[in-house]
Amino acid sequence: MKPIENANLPQSACGTVIAGGLDTDALETLTSAGIQVLPPDPEPCLPNALKTHADISFLHLGKNVVCISQTQQRLKTRLSVMGFTVCDRVRLGEKYPFDVPLNALVLNRFLICNPDTAASAVISFLNNSDLTMIPVKQGYARCSAAVVAQRAIITEDRGVYASVTATGELDALLIPPGNVGLNGYPYGFIGGCCGKIDRDLLAFNGRIEAHPRYHEIRAFCANHGVSVLSLCGSPLYDNGGILPLTER
Repeated sequence: MKPIENANLPQSACGTVIAGGLDTDALETLTSAGIQVLPPDPEPCLPNALKTHADISFLHLGKNVVCISQTQQRLKTRLSVMGFTVCDRVRLGEKYPFDVPLNALVLNRFLICNPDTAASAVISFLNNSDLTMIPVKQGYARCSAAVVAQRAIITEDRGVYASVTATGELDALLIPPGNVGLNGYPYGFIGGCCGKIDRDLLAFNGRIEAHPRYHEIRAFCANHGVSVLSLCGSPLYDNGGILPLTER
Protein backbone atom coordinates (compact mmCIF):
# COMPACT_ATOMS: atom_id res chain seq x y z
CA MET A 1 0.00 0.00 0.00
CA LYS A 2 1.20 3.52 -0.74
CA PRO A 3 0.27 6.86 0.84
CA ILE A 4 -2.28 8.90 -1.09
CA GLU A 5 -0.35 11.59 -2.94
CA ASN A 6 -2.96 14.31 -2.66
CA ALA A 7 -4.82 14.19 0.66
CA ASN A 8 -8.48 13.14 0.46
CA LEU A 9 -8.14 12.27 -3.23
CA PRO A 10 -7.34 8.59 -3.80
CA GLN A 11 -6.55 7.75 -7.41
CA SER A 12 -7.37 4.06 -6.99
CA ALA A 13 -9.05 1.77 -4.45
CA CYS A 14 -8.20 2.65 -0.86
CA GLY A 15 -6.21 0.22 1.21
CA THR A 16 -6.50 2.12 4.49
CA VAL A 17 -8.83 4.76 5.89
CA ILE A 18 -8.93 6.53 9.25
CA ALA A 19 -12.41 6.38 10.76
CA GLY A 20 -14.01 5.90 14.15
CA GLY A 21 -17.56 5.35 15.29
CA LEU A 22 -18.79 3.80 12.05
CA ASP A 23 -22.10 1.98 11.90
CA THR A 24 -21.39 -1.73 12.41
CA ASP A 25 -22.71 -2.61 8.96
CA ALA A 26 -20.74 0.23 7.39
CA LEU A 27 -17.54 -1.04 9.02
CA GLU A 28 -18.25 -4.55 7.76
CA THR A 29 -18.88 -3.26 4.23
CA LEU A 30 -15.52 -1.50 4.18
CA THR A 31 -13.55 -4.41 5.61
CA SER A 32 -15.28 -6.86 3.27
CA ALA A 33 -14.09 -4.67 0.40
CA GLY A 34 -10.51 -5.12 1.57
CA ILE A 35 -10.19 -1.71 3.23
CA GLN A 36 -8.34 -1.55 6.53
CA VAL A 37 -10.07 0.82 8.95
CA LEU A 38 -7.83 2.46 11.56
CA PRO A 39 -9.89 4.07 14.34
CA PRO A 40 -8.48 6.85 16.50
CA ASP A 41 -8.40 6.29 20.24
CA PRO A 42 -11.13 8.14 22.15
CA GLU A 43 -10.04 11.69 22.98
CA PRO A 44 -10.43 12.00 26.77
CA CYS A 45 -11.19 15.72 26.74
CA LEU A 46 -13.95 15.67 24.11
CA PRO A 47 -17.71 15.14 24.54
CA ASN A 48 -18.81 11.54 24.03
CA ALA A 49 -20.27 12.19 20.58
CA LEU A 50 -16.95 13.55 19.29
CA LYS A 51 -14.39 11.38 21.11
CA THR A 52 -13.58 9.14 18.12
CA HIS A 53 -14.04 11.68 15.32
CA ALA A 54 -11.08 11.24 12.98
CA ASP A 55 -11.51 14.71 11.48
CA ILE A 56 -10.82 16.21 14.92
CA SER A 57 -7.82 14.12 15.97
CA PHE A 58 -6.15 13.50 12.60
CA LEU A 59 -5.14 15.50 9.53
CA HIS A 60 -3.51 14.10 6.39
CA LEU A 61 -1.48 16.82 4.69
CA GLY A 62 -0.55 14.70 1.68
CA LYS A 63 1.90 11.94 0.78
CA ASN A 64 3.29 10.48 4.03
CA VAL A 65 2.85 13.58 6.22
CA VAL A 66 0.17 13.68 8.92
CA CYS A 67 -0.72 15.63 12.04
CA ILE A 68 -2.38 13.95 15.01
CA SER A 69 -3.45 14.95 18.50
CA GLN A 70 -1.02 14.32 21.33
CA THR A 71 -3.16 11.57 22.85
CA GLN A 72 -3.08 9.35 19.74
CA GLN A 73 -0.02 7.33 20.76
CA ARG A 74 -1.31 4.04 19.38
CA LEU A 75 -2.23 5.63 16.06
CA LYS A 76 1.15 7.38 15.92
CA THR A 77 2.95 4.06 16.38
CA ARG A 78 0.81 2.39 13.72
CA LEU A 79 1.37 5.21 11.24
CA SER A 80 5.11 5.28 11.87
CA VAL A 81 5.30 1.55 11.10
CA MET A 82 3.44 2.29 7.86
CA GLY A 83 6.08 4.88 6.90
CA PHE A 84 4.21 8.05 7.79
CA THR A 85 5.85 11.11 9.32
CA VAL A 86 3.93 12.71 12.18
CA CYS A 87 4.79 16.39 11.80
CA ASP A 88 3.33 17.40 15.14
CA ARG A 89 1.21 16.16 18.02
CA VAL A 90 -1.43 18.76 18.74
CA ARG A 91 -3.13 19.32 22.08
CA LEU A 92 -6.93 19.43 21.92
CA GLY A 93 -9.36 21.10 24.32
CA GLU A 94 -12.89 20.26 25.35
CA LYS A 95 -14.71 23.19 23.81
CA TYR A 96 -14.57 25.20 20.60
CA PRO A 97 -12.21 26.55 19.36
CA PHE A 98 -9.77 24.28 21.20
CA ASP A 99 -11.23 21.13 19.64
CA VAL A 100 -10.63 22.18 16.03
CA PRO A 101 -6.90 22.87 15.45
CA LEU A 102 -6.72 19.88 13.08
CA ASN A 103 -10.11 20.39 11.47
CA ALA A 104 -8.79 21.63 8.13
CA LEU A 105 -9.17 20.33 4.60
CA VAL A 106 -6.46 19.85 2.01
CA LEU A 107 -8.03 19.83 -1.45
CA ASN A 108 -5.89 19.76 -4.55
CA ARG A 109 -3.63 22.83 -4.20
CA PHE A 110 -5.71 24.47 -1.49
CA LEU A 111 -5.95 24.33 2.29
CA ILE A 112 -9.40 25.25 3.56
CA CYS A 113 -9.32 26.31 7.21
CA ASN A 114 -10.02 28.98 9.77
CA PRO A 115 -6.56 30.54 10.23
CA ASP A 116 -7.51 31.70 13.73
CA THR A 117 -8.22 28.17 14.98
CA ALA A 118 -5.86 26.00 12.90
CA ALA A 119 -2.84 24.48 14.65
CA SER A 120 0.46 26.31 14.23
CA ALA A 121 1.88 23.15 12.68
CA VAL A 122 -0.78 23.30 9.96
CA ILE A 123 -0.04 26.95 9.19
CA SER A 124 3.70 26.22 9.18
CA PHE A 125 3.20 23.37 6.72
CA LEU A 126 1.10 25.67 4.54
CA ASN A 127 3.79 28.36 4.53
CA ASN A 128 6.41 25.85 3.42
CA SER A 129 4.34 24.18 0.74
CA ASP A 130 2.74 25.00 -2.59
CA LEU A 131 -0.70 25.10 -1.02
CA THR A 132 -2.84 28.24 -1.08
CA MET A 133 -5.07 28.96 1.89
CA ILE A 134 -8.81 29.46 1.48
CA PRO A 135 -9.64 31.17 4.78
CA VAL A 136 -13.08 30.50 6.23
CA LYS A 137 -14.81 31.48 9.49
CA GLN A 138 -16.01 27.91 10.05
CA GLY A 139 -13.67 26.24 12.53
CA TYR A 140 -15.08 22.82 11.62
CA ALA A 141 -13.89 23.25 8.04
CA ARG A 142 -13.18 19.56 7.42
CA CYS A 143 -16.48 18.42 8.93
CA SER A 144 -18.34 20.94 6.81
CA ALA A 145 -17.09 19.73 3.43
CA ALA A 146 -17.65 16.43 1.67
CA VAL A 147 -14.84 15.94 -0.85
CA VAL A 148 -16.23 14.90 -4.22
CA ALA A 149 -13.29 15.47 -6.57
CA GLN A 150 -10.13 17.52 -6.80
CA ARG A 151 -12.18 20.59 -7.70
CA ALA A 152 -15.50 19.86 -6.02
CA ILE A 153 -17.07 19.69 -2.55
CA ILE A 154 -20.53 19.53 -0.99
CA THR A 155 -21.21 21.74 2.03
CA GLU A 156 -24.02 23.05 4.23
CA ASP A 157 -21.96 26.09 5.25
CA ARG A 158 -22.69 29.26 3.29
CA GLY A 159 -19.36 30.81 4.23
CA VAL A 160 -17.39 27.79 3.07
CA TYR A 161 -19.45 27.71 -0.13
CA ALA A 162 -18.81 31.40 -0.84
CA SER A 163 -15.06 31.18 -0.15
CA VAL A 164 -14.56 28.04 -2.22
CA THR A 165 -16.50 29.22 -5.25
CA ALA A 166 -14.81 32.64 -5.09
CA THR A 167 -11.54 30.97 -6.13
CA GLY A 168 -12.93 30.47 -9.62
CA GLU A 169 -11.24 27.06 -9.62
CA LEU A 170 -13.46 25.02 -7.33
CA ASP A 171 -17.06 23.91 -7.65
CA ALA A 172 -19.38 23.45 -4.67
CA LEU A 173 -22.91 22.26 -4.02
CA LEU A 174 -24.67 24.07 -1.18
CA ILE A 175 -27.30 22.03 0.65
CA PRO A 176 -29.39 22.91 3.73
CA PRO A 177 -28.07 21.88 7.15
CA GLY A 178 -29.64 18.90 8.88
CA ASN A 179 -30.51 15.35 7.87
CA VAL A 180 -27.25 14.02 9.33
CA GLY A 181 -27.40 12.71 12.89
CA LEU A 182 -25.00 13.47 15.74
CA ASN A 183 -25.92 12.47 19.28
CA GLY A 184 -26.33 15.44 21.61
CA TYR A 185 -26.40 17.99 18.79
CA PRO A 186 -29.20 19.30 16.56
CA TYR A 187 -27.44 17.73 13.57
CA GLY A 188 -24.08 16.67 12.19
CA PHE A 189 -22.16 17.69 9.08
CA ILE A 190 -22.23 16.19 5.59
CA GLY A 191 -18.43 15.97 5.50
CA GLY A 192 -18.46 14.08 8.76
CA CYS A 193 -20.50 11.17 7.41
CA CYS A 194 -18.55 10.27 4.27
CA GLY A 195 -15.25 9.97 2.45
CA LYS A 196 -13.66 8.93 -0.85
CA ILE A 197 -12.71 5.25 -0.98
CA ASP A 198 -11.74 5.24 -4.65
CA ARG A 199 -11.09 7.82 -7.35
CA ASP A 200 -14.70 7.68 -8.49
CA LEU A 201 -16.53 6.56 -5.32
CA LEU A 202 -17.82 8.56 -2.36
CA ALA A 203 -18.98 6.37 0.53
CA PHE A 204 -21.48 7.38 3.21
CA ASN A 205 -21.92 6.20 6.79
CA GLY A 206 -25.64 5.72 6.32
CA ARG A 207 -28.21 5.73 3.56
CA ILE A 208 -27.56 8.73 1.32
CA GLU A 209 -30.68 7.91 -0.69
CA ALA A 210 -32.77 9.07 2.31
CA HIS A 211 -31.32 12.60 2.21
CA PRO A 212 -33.94 15.06 0.88
CA ARG A 213 -31.35 16.48 -1.54
CA TYR A 214 -30.17 13.06 -2.66
CA HIS A 215 -30.93 13.61 -6.35
CA GLU A 216 -28.99 16.89 -6.36
CA ILE A 217 -26.11 15.28 -4.50
CA ARG A 218 -25.99 12.31 -6.85
CA ALA A 219 -26.21 14.54 -9.94
CA PHE A 220 -23.47 16.86 -8.67
CA CYS A 221 -21.18 13.92 -7.95
CA ALA A 222 -21.96 12.34 -11.32
CA ASN A 223 -21.07 15.61 -13.03
CA HIS A 224 -17.61 15.20 -11.52
CA GLY A 225 -17.34 11.53 -12.46
CA VAL A 226 -18.10 10.21 -8.98
CA SER A 227 -20.70 7.68 -7.78
CA VAL A 228 -22.19 7.62 -4.29
CA LEU A 229 -22.36 4.52 -2.10
CA SER A 230 -24.39 3.86 1.05
CA LEU A 231 -22.31 1.66 3.33
CA CYS A 232 -25.34 0.68 5.42
CA GLY A 233 -29.08 1.16 5.64
CA SER A 234 -29.12 3.32 8.77
CA PRO A 235 -29.79 7.08 8.74
CA LEU A 236 -26.79 9.23 7.85
CA TYR A 237 -24.61 9.77 10.92
CA ASP A 238 -21.65 12.07 11.49
CA ASN A 239 -18.93 9.76 12.77
CA GLY A 240 -16.07 12.15 12.00
CA GLY A 241 -15.63 11.17 8.39
CA ILE A 242 -13.96 8.38 6.44
CA LEU A 243 -10.48 9.74 5.72
CA PRO A 244 -8.57 7.97 2.93
CA LEU A 245 -4.93 7.31 3.77
CA THR A 246 -3.39 4.70 1.46
CA GLU A 247 -4.08 3.13 -1.92
CA ARG A 248 -3.59 -0.53 -2.76
